[in-house]
Amino acid sequence: MFRIDTSTALSSLPSIAPAGSPGYFTEGDAATGIPATVVSKDFLNGLQEELMSILAAADIQAAKGKNNQVLAAINSLLVKQGSSDGSLSTGDQAYIGLRTGVTSGAARIGAKIDDTDFGNFAMSGNGTLGMGGWTEEYYTLPSGGSRTISLTFNAPLDGYVLVIGSANYAVQNTNQTNLTISVNGTNLSADQVTGSTSMTNHSCVKVSAGTVTVGSYCGTSATNPPNVGHTLSYIYIPA
Repeated sequence: MFRIDTSTALSSLPSIAPAGSPGYFTEGDAATGIPATVVSKDFLNGLQEELMSILAAADIQAAKGKNNQVLAAINSLLVKQGSSDGSLSTGDQAYIGLRTGVTSGAARIGAKIDDTDFGNFAMSGNGTLGMGGWTEEYYTLPSGGSRTISLTFNAPLDGYVLVIGSANYAVQNTNQTNLTISVNGTNLSADQVTGSTSMTNHSCVKVSAGTVTVGSYCGTSATNPPNVGHTLSYIYIPA
């Protein structure tokens, strides 16, 4: 791509005539008196500058005899389609496409960005990428009673889940209280305290693709247990 460089070319962009009515080209028709369309300097200069602006946006220096520079500029500016597992060159480039060796499921679609010049990279999907959830229950446990609240989601890929549980009591519990976090039925962390009006527990663990259930168990040995506000939340991020 290169600007016109003949001996009659101007060194700067000439003034532009006022805009007329938009139209279309014709070769003309002598029989009906329709003249052929005159291609104006404004039209040609406009086309040339539109193309040059694409090169400038991609920081590509125009070079005479290179006829693929506009394509190269577009490829560097836009998201590329291809294997998301492929190698990347520098320059804010990203690939979105089918993942190598993955033949089915949501995990077939992948994205990768050039990490040598890592800018802001946002992804969104119909609940198939990073996700989270939250729930809360209010209740009164019977003496020595317990209660588990849970949330279930589908992880499209192997990843990590951060689970947080909390329990707040209306009055101080003078007996022992237990708060446990679990993922897919496996207890990850547990605390037992006496004389507390609130408890919080959390854990982060790797999970496999598929159904994931996170839970928070609250139990008490109180003879007269107080009312409980029990919350559970999670954040899942694909590996």
